Order: sequence, then structure tokens, then C-alpha cells
Amino acid sequence: MFLGDAMRRFLSFSGLSILRSVRRLHDRDRHGAWFLLNFLPVVGGMWLLLECGILPGTKGPNKYDAPSAPGAAPKVAPAP
Repeated sequence: MFLGDAMRRFLSFSGLSILRSVRRLHDRDRHGAWFLLNFLPVVGGMWLLLECGILPGTKGPNKYDAPSAPGAAPKVAPAP
């Protein structure tokens, strides 16, 4: 029971981490597949930390999305 609960939490947090990294890569005007470099030993993790954690996003709109205003609510798709 405990192992199943821990596994569910691990998978949900892993999925959220991947989604946030891909969104940040889009903010840097990079394709989400760049996240796969994270699986390279040492270099991949350092690259992702630099790309997603230290470097600023692109100025103005990029090919993935326009930047949101500081403090603005996140965009939500309209209900069908």
C-alpha cells in the first residue's frame, strides 16, 4: 500500500517537473525535446540547470508563446 502511494507521488511530481522544464525551455525559445539532454550524465543536468534556471527568457514574443505580464493570471483554455 505504501509503495503504491509513494510511486504515485513520484510519478506525479516527475510529470510536473518535466512539464515545467518544457515550459521553461519554450520560454527560452527551445523545443521541448531539449529536455532529453537531461539524461546525459553530468553534462545534461548541468545544461538544463543553466538553460532553465539561470539564463533569462527571450525578450518579447517567441515562436511558442507571447510573454505574460508580471503578476498576470495564467492562461486557461476556454471550456468546450
